[in-house]
Amino acid sequence: MDTVVTAAGGASRLVTAPPAGPGPADDRPVEIRTRRIRADEAMLLRALRLLALADAPWAFSGGLADEAAVPAQEWERRATDCATRDDDLVIFVTRFGTPSGLVRAYAPAAEPGRRELCAMWVAPWARGTGAADALVAEVIDWAGGVGADAVTLWVNEGNVGARRLYARHGFAVDGEPAGGELDGRRWQRMTLPLRAPGATSLLGAGEPGPDPRTRW
Repeated sequence: MDTVVTAAGGASRLVTAPPAGPGPADDRPVEIRTRRIRADEAMLLRALRLLALADAPWAFSGGLADEAAVPAQEWERRATDCATRDDDLVIFVTRFGTPSGLVRAYAPAAEPGRRELCAMWVAPWARGTGAADALVAEVIDWAGGVGADAVTLWVNEGNVGARRLYARHGFAVDGEPAGGELDGRRWQRMTLPLRAPGATSLLGAGEPGPDPRTRW
Protein backbone atom coordinates (compact mmCIF):
# COMPACT_ATOMS: atom_id res chain seq x y z
CA MET A 1 0.00 0.00 0.00
CA ASP A 2 1.48 3.35 -1.04
CA THR A 3 0.67 6.41 1.04
CA VAL A 4 1.62 10.02 0.40
CA VAL A 5 1.33 12.17 3.50
CA THR A 6 1.52 15.95 3.85
CA ALA A 7 1.42 18.08 6.98
CA ALA A 8 -1.22 17.74 9.70
CA GLY A 9 -4.22 20.03 9.65
CA GLY A 10 -4.89 19.66 5.93
CA ALA A 11 -3.33 16.34 5.13
CA SER A 12 -3.92 14.72 1.79
CA ARG A 13 -3.38 11.01 1.63
CA LEU A 14 -3.52 9.06 -1.62
CA VAL A 15 -3.87 5.40 -0.78
CA THR A 16 -3.95 2.43 -3.12
CA ALA A 17 -6.38 0.15 -1.34
CA PRO A 18 -6.59 -3.64 -1.69
CA PRO A 19 -9.79 -5.04 -3.21
CA ALA A 20 -12.65 -5.18 -0.73
CA GLY A 21 -13.78 -8.68 -1.71
CA PRO A 22 -13.75 -11.36 -4.39
CA GLY A 23 -13.00 -10.28 -7.93
CA PRO A 24 -10.11 -8.71 -9.82
CA ALA A 25 -7.85 -6.34 -7.96
CA ASP A 26 -8.60 -2.66 -8.40
CA ASP A 27 -5.47 -0.50 -8.19
CA ARG A 28 -7.18 2.80 -8.81
CA PRO A 29 -6.25 5.30 -6.08
CA VAL A 30 -8.70 5.91 -3.28
CA GLU A 31 -8.44 9.50 -2.05
CA ILE A 32 -8.43 9.87 1.71
CA ARG A 33 -8.22 13.35 3.19
CA THR A 34 -7.79 14.25 6.84
CA ARG A 35 -8.25 17.68 8.34
CA ARG A 36 -8.92 19.36 11.64
CA ILE A 37 -12.50 20.20 12.51
CA ARG A 38 -13.65 23.80 11.99
CA ALA A 39 -15.42 25.76 14.71
CA ASP A 40 -18.62 25.90 12.65
CA GLU A 41 -18.91 22.12 12.21
CA ALA A 42 -20.78 21.20 15.39
CA MET A 43 -23.55 19.36 13.55
CA LEU A 44 -21.09 17.33 11.48
CA LEU A 45 -19.27 16.39 14.69
CA ARG A 46 -22.57 15.32 16.26
CA ALA A 47 -23.62 13.31 13.21
CA LEU A 48 -20.36 11.38 13.00
CA ARG A 49 -20.23 10.76 16.74
CA LEU A 50 -23.78 9.38 16.79
CA LEU A 51 -23.10 7.24 13.72
CA ALA A 52 -20.06 5.80 15.49
CA LEU A 53 -21.99 4.94 18.63
CA ALA A 54 -24.82 3.37 16.62
CA ASP A 55 -22.43 1.36 14.44
CA ALA A 56 -20.10 0.01 17.13
CA PRO A 57 -21.50 0.60 20.64
CA TRP A 58 -19.22 -2.10 22.10
CA ALA A 59 -16.15 -0.09 21.05
CA PHE A 60 -16.92 3.02 23.13
CA SER A 61 -17.40 3.71 26.80
CA GLY A 62 -20.04 6.35 26.00
CA GLY A 63 -23.62 5.57 25.03
CA LEU A 64 -25.75 6.62 22.06
CA ALA A 65 -28.70 7.79 24.16
CA ASP A 66 -26.51 10.00 26.33
CA GLU A 67 -24.74 11.65 23.39
CA ALA A 68 -28.01 12.11 21.46
CA ALA A 69 -29.35 14.09 24.43
CA VAL A 70 -26.38 16.51 24.50
CA PRO A 71 -27.72 20.02 23.70
CA ALA A 72 -26.69 21.94 20.60
CA GLN A 73 -24.75 24.49 22.64
CA GLU A 74 -22.48 21.76 23.99
CA TRP A 75 -21.76 20.43 20.50
CA GLU A 76 -20.90 23.99 19.44
CA ARG A 77 -18.52 24.30 22.39
CA ARG A 78 -16.89 20.98 21.57
CA ALA A 79 -16.39 21.94 17.93
CA THR A 80 -14.90 25.32 18.82
CA ASP A 81 -12.57 23.86 21.43
CA CYS A 82 -11.40 21.02 19.19
CA ALA A 83 -10.75 23.45 16.35
CA THR A 84 -8.72 25.98 18.31
CA ARG A 85 -7.06 24.59 21.44
CA ASP A 86 -3.68 22.94 21.99
CA ASP A 87 -5.21 20.51 24.49
CA ASP A 88 -8.19 19.31 22.45
CA LEU A 89 -8.49 18.10 18.87
CA VAL A 90 -10.87 16.44 16.44
CA ILE A 91 -9.72 15.22 13.04
CA PHE A 92 -12.18 14.27 10.30
CA VAL A 93 -11.43 11.88 7.48
CA THR A 94 -13.24 11.98 4.14
CA ARG A 95 -13.33 9.55 1.26
CA PHE A 96 -13.86 11.26 -2.09
CA GLY A 97 -15.20 14.25 -0.14
CA THR A 98 -17.72 12.27 1.93
CA PRO A 99 -17.25 12.55 5.73
CA SER A 100 -16.17 9.06 6.73
CA GLY A 101 -14.82 9.09 10.28
CA LEU A 102 -13.20 10.97 13.10
CA VAL A 103 -10.82 10.79 16.01
CA ARG A 104 -10.43 12.96 19.09
CA ALA A 105 -7.39 13.60 21.30
CA TYR A 106 -7.24 15.69 24.45
CA ALA A 107 -5.11 16.44 27.51
CA PRO A 108 -6.49 14.69 30.62
CA ALA A 109 -7.01 17.26 33.36
CA ALA A 110 -4.52 15.69 35.79
CA GLU A 111 -1.85 15.02 33.14
CA PRO A 112 -1.40 18.02 30.84
CA GLY A 113 1.76 16.50 29.38
CA ARG A 114 -0.12 13.56 27.90
CA ARG A 115 -2.63 13.32 25.05
CA GLU A 116 -5.36 10.70 25.08
CA LEU A 117 -6.70 9.34 21.79
CA CYS A 118 -10.42 8.51 21.88
CA ALA A 119 -13.69 8.48 19.89
CA MET A 120 -11.90 6.79 16.98
CA TRP A 121 -14.24 5.59 14.22
CA VAL A 122 -14.16 4.95 10.48
CA ALA A 123 -17.37 4.38 8.51
CA PRO A 124 -17.85 0.99 6.82
CA TRP A 125 -17.50 2.49 3.34
CA ALA A 126 -14.01 3.81 4.17
CA ARG A 127 -12.56 0.79 5.94
CA GLY A 128 -9.63 -0.90 4.30
CA THR A 129 -8.55 2.31 2.57
CA GLY A 130 -5.95 3.53 5.06
CA ALA A 131 -8.38 5.99 6.66
CA ALA A 132 -7.84 4.62 10.17
CA ASP A 133 -4.06 4.80 9.82
CA ALA A 134 -4.37 8.37 8.57
CA LEU A 135 -6.40 9.40 11.63
CA VAL A 136 -3.97 7.82 14.09
CA ALA A 137 -1.01 9.43 12.31
CA GLU A 138 -2.66 12.85 12.59
CA VAL A 139 -3.07 12.48 16.35
CA ILE A 140 0.56 11.44 16.76
CA ASP A 141 1.76 14.35 14.61
CA TRP A 142 -0.36 16.84 16.55
CA ALA A 143 0.67 15.50 19.96
CA GLY A 144 4.32 15.70 19.02
CA GLY A 145 3.84 19.20 17.65
CA VAL A 146 2.39 20.53 20.91
CA GLY A 147 5.18 18.91 22.94
CA ALA A 148 3.27 16.02 24.54
CA ASP A 149 5.24 13.34 26.36
CA ALA A 150 3.08 10.45 25.19
CA VAL A 151 -0.17 9.44 23.53
CA THR A 152 -2.35 6.94 25.35
CA LEU A 153 -5.65 5.25 24.59
CA TRP A 154 -8.07 2.65 25.90
CA VAL A 155 -9.26 -0.04 23.48
CA ASN A 156 -11.82 -2.78 23.96
CA GLU A 157 -9.81 -5.87 24.85
CA GLY A 158 -11.64 -7.93 22.23
CA ASN A 159 -11.19 -5.42 19.40
CA VAL A 160 -8.27 -7.22 17.76
CA GLY A 161 -8.34 -5.11 14.60
CA ALA A 162 -8.06 -1.86 16.52
CA ARG A 163 -5.25 -3.21 18.69
CA ARG A 164 -3.31 -4.21 15.57
CA LEU A 165 -3.91 -0.75 14.09
CA TYR A 166 -2.46 0.99 17.13
CA ALA A 167 0.44 -1.44 17.35
CA ARG A 168 1.41 -0.57 13.76
CA HIS A 169 1.89 3.01 14.94
CA GLY A 170 4.08 2.06 17.88
CA PHE A 171 1.54 1.79 20.70
CA ALA A 172 2.26 -0.95 23.23
CA VAL A 173 0.15 -2.58 25.93
CA ASP A 174 0.47 -0.61 29.17
CA GLY A 175 -0.69 -2.49 32.26
CA GLU A 176 -3.51 -4.94 32.83
CA PRO A 177 -7.00 -4.64 31.31
CA ALA A 178 -9.57 -2.75 33.39
CA GLY A 179 -13.35 -2.68 33.68
CA GLY A 180 -15.82 -5.48 33.18
CA GLU A 181 -17.65 -5.07 36.48
CA LEU A 182 -20.87 -3.61 35.03
CA ASP A 183 -21.21 -4.81 31.44
CA GLY A 184 -18.45 -7.36 30.94
CA ARG A 185 -16.42 -5.14 28.63
CA ARG A 186 -12.74 -4.86 29.45
CA TRP A 187 -10.47 -2.08 28.28
CA GLN A 188 -6.76 -2.29 27.53
CA ARG A 189 -4.57 0.77 27.88
CA MET A 190 -1.94 1.29 25.18
CA THR A 191 0.78 3.95 25.18
CA LEU A 192 3.08 5.53 22.62
CA PRO A 193 5.98 7.45 24.27
CA LEU A 194 6.99 10.59 22.40
CA ARG A 195 9.91 11.55 24.63
CA ALA A 196 12.81 9.56 26.04
CA PRO A 197 12.36 8.14 29.57
CA GLY A 198 13.44 10.69 32.14
CA ALA A 199 13.32 13.62 29.72
CA THR A 200 11.92 16.87 31.10
CA SER A 201 8.31 17.41 30.09
CA LEU A 202 7.74 20.37 27.77
CA LEU A 203 4.18 20.82 29.00
CA GLY A 204 4.70 20.27 32.70
CA ALA A 205 2.33 18.71 35.20
CA GLY A 206 0.23 19.78 38.11
CA GLU A 207 -3.19 21.22 38.73
CA PRO A 208 -5.83 21.29 35.99
CA GLY A 209 -6.33 24.60 34.21
CA PRO A 210 -9.46 26.76 34.48
CA ASP A 211 -11.23 24.79 31.71
CA PRO A 212 -10.03 21.18 32.01
CA ARG A 213 -10.74 18.68 29.26
CA THR A 214 -13.03 15.73 29.89
CA ARG A 215 -13.65 12.54 27.94
CA TRP A 216 -16.65 12.21 25.65
